[in-house]
Amino acid sequence: MRKIFVISQFLLFGCFSGVLAVESQRLPLNVKIIQGAKTYSTQSGKVRIKKAPFTFLFTFHYKPIVQINFSKDDWTMKAVLGGMDAAYIPPFQPGSGMAEEVDGSSKYLIVDNEGFHYWFHTSEKETRFSKCFPKDGYIQCRKDIHFIFEPVLRKDIPIGQYEGNHLAVSILYRDEDRNRLTFVHIPGVLQSGENNVMKNYLQWYFSHGDYKDRVIPSIMGDSGYFVESYEEHQRTGFLIQFEK
Repeated sequence: MRKIFVISQFLLFGCFSGVLAVESQRLPLNVKIIQGAKTYSTQSGKVRIKKAPFTFLFTFHYKPIVQINFSKDDWTMKAVLGGMDAAYIPPFQPGSGMAEEVDGSSKYLIVDNEGFHYWFHTSEKETRFSKCFPKDGYIQCRKDIHFIFEPVLRKDIPIGQYEGNHLAVSILYRDEDRNRLTFVHIPGVLQSGENNVMKNYLQWYFSHGDYKDRVIPSIMGDSGYFVESYEEHQRTGFLIQFEK
């Protein structure tokens, strides 16, 4: 899949000033499921496994960070795959993340239509994956799943005792190219030379600063700029069907 990144600078009221486009190849997130001695691809959209412990195997070409939701129905999965803005999908709305241990010890998933797991890896001591293995140009991370947490019952249930026959899995993957910026310059506030310096600074700041991993709201400042930034996601989803 190919992607065009556009950084636009417009004058107030929509007058065109200039566009810089950079083309980049986005390497896809690869997700597999391991159970026993078998490895299953998820690319077909369905995986049939035993109702027993299993492992997710992620292959990341960028930072190992995923937002992942598990639901009993497939509405969320269809919304994700259909391209709906994540801000309008209840489980992925801001503030919907579900906290869990950050030492890689958790082996459960939460079935919830209103929240998502935030799985990431920064080091062996700060991770929500069971184990990560750096490779040449990519990193593989495993997530062992032994239990399903039922919010209604408020307890972990061994997968073998889970009453459902399937799980809908929805994943948003934030890759290195996720931030997109639009700059709107208000005439008369900055001279042309100052304009370019400020534009370059804002582009660097929102790519490397405190807001790098967040959705940035519109900001109006003394610089004379109106700045918008939002995150780009790769998406995938599939059904896990448990054998009866």
